[in-house]
Amino acid sequence: MIRKPNPISSPAAASGWTPARRKLVSALLLWHLLAVLSAPWHAPPPASYLSEQVNKIFAPYQAATFLDHGYRFFAPDPGPSHLVRYELTRDDGTLVQGQLPDPAANRPRLLYHRFFMITETMYNIWMRIEEPPAEAQLTAAQRQAIDESNAATRDLLHQVADGIAQQIMRYETTSRVRLQLVEHLIPLPEQVRAGRPLDDPELYRVLADLGEFEMGTP
Repeated sequence: MIRKPNPISSPAAASGWTPARRKLVSALLLWHLLAVLSAPWHAPPPASYLSEQVNKIFAPYQAATFLDHGYRFFAPDPGPSHLVRYELTRDDGTLVQGQLPDPAANRPRLLYHRFFMITETMYNIWMRIEEPPAEAQLTAAQRQAIDESNAATRDLLHQVADGIAQQIMRYETTSRVRLQLVEHLIPLPEQVRAGRPLDDPELYRVLADLGEFEMGTP
């Protein structure tokens, strides 16, 4: 006598998943895995043409699921970092100069990283300000569009900078502070081997004077 297999004893039946559902979930997992792998594959420039074309397929999904991280920062050739320097005089007359983030003061590391993300956000906003050369052949409408975009960007930059300034003033017991956006370049490997310190003053350059801010004044 031939015994038929018990359908309840099969893995598919025991899980309650139909073959169609298993295939669908497997396809979704494969899609997610490929999206995770394609993000770092194309991110650190120079990237291959193939990786860029493949990533275009996954780009909307990566943005929606926050998979498009800043892999360039961790790549073999990371870019410069960006800081906010501040100068103020406390109510007792003490002159204070500092920067955000400050590796000596911002601990634990997570706190340093949060300040770092704020200053990098400020840099990204500042970079959106367009300064076309005077000889650029632009129509009046194009120049007006650039001017309007720059005005909105500068207003956003001022709001972010003012938020930082207000926090600094509350912490330092003062009513006025001046901010600068600073870029910290990374020395070349051969320069580091030759003894050049990472905090060499020549590696810092001021990108923008963000202005002076007063307590409670937006």
